[in-house]
Amino acid sequence: MLDLFHAKLSASNTGLAPLWSQTDVEVRETFVTLLGQYKIAGGASHELWAVGGGRYWDISTGITLRPGFAAGQSGTIGDSWVDPVIGLRGRADLGERSFVTGWALGGGFGLGSEHMIDLFAGVGYQFTPTTSAVLGYRWMSVDRRDGAFLFDVDTKGPVLGVTFRF
Repeated sequence: MLDLFHAKLSASNTGLAPLWSQTDVEVRETFVTLLGQYKIAGGASHELWAVGGGRYWDISTGITLRPGFAAGQSGTIGDSWVDPVIGLRGRADLGERSFVTGWALGGGFGLGSEHMIDLFAGVGYQFTPTTSAVLGYRWMSVDRRDGAFLFDVDTKGPVLGVTFRF
């Protein structure tokens, strides 16, 4: 199983004027997860897999203070690391082509981040034996502390995805 996630969040504010004319902040969060899976239960209409592997994280945060009465300033801090990941993934048919699916993953364990939790639940439609689409909701929490770098973030929201089986 391969999962790629990328988010770029940015904001601007003039709250520090007139010292600085504008403050710009940008956060980028990217991770790639590669998991092997082993089927531990299943039947004609449901399956449950134990999964394990790793997740590579690349995070950066930048701030720019635009010149006002004071000179402009900017800086960026970031980190990248790998978390071990274990968990469960399941799927159950609702009808001939529709299904529910989800996963519960945990990781980090102090080896990369202090902890990482990733939960997903969704409903899907099977277009062909090898292609399906899923609409669901995902919640992730990660806590990474490394020197001056701190990334303690919850990411959540709706997900639309496509699955290709080989």
